[in-house]
Amino acid sequence: MILGEPPTGGLFALMPTLKNLRESEFMSQRDLATASGVSKATIAALELGQRRRPQWRTLRALAKALRVHPREIQIPIKN
Repeated sequence: MILGEPPTGGLFALMPTLKNLRESEFMSQRDLATASGVSKATIAALELGQRRRPQWRTLRALAKALRVHPREIQIPIKN
């Protein structure tokens, strides 16, 4: 997966989004912010596709809090 590129279908389309992963852990944005050290505003922007290129350390922190590999998180991109 390359960050900043729109989903093209195939396996990429089946990847869970940040929101899907967060909700599957029964976490609110505030819970994830607390667990990851990433601001709630950043999490909201990522979930809405308003951040095009999240920093790698941000993805690592979110992934650690969600117990997944960073490459398993699909970030939607709003056009």
